This record gives sequence, structure tokens and C-alpha cells, in this order.
Amino acid sequence: MGGSAGVELAPSVDSLARAYATLELKPSASPAEVRRQFKRLAKRWHPDRFAADPKGQAEAARQMRQINEAYQQIRDGAARTAPEPRTASPHPEVASAPHDRVASRLSRSTIDSIVRAIRNESPVNVLLDFFAWSWPLFLALLINPPRYQWLQDELAGRPHSPVLVAQLLLVAVAVYLRRRQTSKRRDA
Repeated sequence: MGGSAGVELAPSVDSLARAYATLELKPSASPAEVRRQFKRLAKRWHPDRFAADPKGQAEAARQMRQINEAYQQIRDGAARTAPEPRTASPHPEVASAPHDRVASRLSRSTIDSIVRAIRNESPVNVLLDFFAWSWPLFLALLINPPRYQWLQDELAGRPHSPVLVAQLLLVAVAVYLRRRQTSKRRDA
């Protein structure tokens, strides 16, 4: 009996053997070996390599069609004969649920806490929040002492430059402001 137009039949053993032969492989080749050989043959017979030779380009196009068909046939045959992966789950309804659907519903309080955590803010507010705690850092960068001044002071046994002390104090102020801002946000 012949197959109907709507039913796709599995490739015959002969056609699979021909497909392996086209790819110059043994039927026992692993999927990784099939993929490597396909890439190697595709590189060898790609029509763009024969751009200067019209006859060679026509032959390469014919070879590539055969290589592509053989590779597709082997992949389709492997997909049909591969066992379906099974999931071991104590809850069969969860294992059979599609992955894009949540298995259990979220409570209203959980949704509210997620929305509060995300806090859909405007870019202007984000920038203002950043400057609210980072201004001392910018100020510390502006009052820059001469290069390696702190090292020269340290090696000479002199007390540190007042500029360096001011910079360190400004960094400490920035850290304090940032911590205060995050603690206010947590409390809100």
C-alpha cells in the first residue's frame, strides 16, 4: 500500500544508507561526526568557491544539493528513531505542563512585591538618585593633588596632604549617602 499525501513516511533503510554514503560516512557515525563531515563537505563543495568556473559552479551546486538532502535525511531519521526524553517528576501534571506556562498562580502580595522591587522609574529620576549620592565623588576628582603626592608624603614621613584627606572624606560622604538612600528605599 502506498502512503497518502498527508502522511510522512520514515526514510527507508536504503535511502539512509545512500545518505551516509553521500556524506562519505559509515551508518554507525555519531551525530557529531555527521555534523563535522557535513561542514567539511559543504566547505569543499560550496558554489562560491567556483565563482570563476561556471561548469565547476554548476557541479558544486549539484553536489551541495545532494549533501544538504543527505544531511537533512540523516537528521530526520535520527530524530524519528531517538527516544523522547522523559522527565521524572513527582507531580505528573507539572512535568507535562508547557514550559512557557507557570505551574502555580502568584498571589497578589507576591505580584505587588515584584512590582515594588522593579520600581518603574523615569530615566530622569534614576539620574537624580545617582547624583544625590555621587556628587562627593565628582568633587573629589576635581580637587586632584599632583601625581603621586600621597606617595611622596608617605616616603618622606610627612603628614598626608590636606587635599588627599579632603578627597577621602568626600568618598566617605558618598558611601554614607548611598547607604542612607538604599536604607530609605528598603523601609519604603
